[in-house]
Amino acid sequence: MLVTTNGVPVPNEELVLGFDADGISTGLAVFGLNLRTRTGGRGEFIITNAPPADLVLHRMVASRQTRTGPPSWARTLQTRFYASPGVTNDLGKVILDTPPPEPLLRRLKQKIGL
Repeated sequence: MLVTTNGVPVPNEELVLGFDADGISTGLAVFGLNLRTRTGGRGEFIITNAPPADLVLHRMVASRQTRTGPPSWARTLQTRFYASPGVTNDLGKVILDTPPPEPLLRRLKQKIGL
């Protein structure tokens, strides 16, 4: 369920599920993931067929209106999680635009320049 910091459900938001990296490399190719859904009236959402992996959930945000066409869109991180295979992964309450910090190992690698 997507909620505000006050716990109010956020309806009608477009969400995108992807890998918690640019993609998964097999050595031959990089696979991306772009599963989309929209929150319901109570902020609820379901995404089916998520692969078992470290995943991220983004909210799509209109970033600016162009002069000749529709707005461009940006992704805003909402949460990270590991999708376990063969089960329903309940994320509980995902707080709007309040993502968890980067994983510790990733922060350490960035700090030492890896």
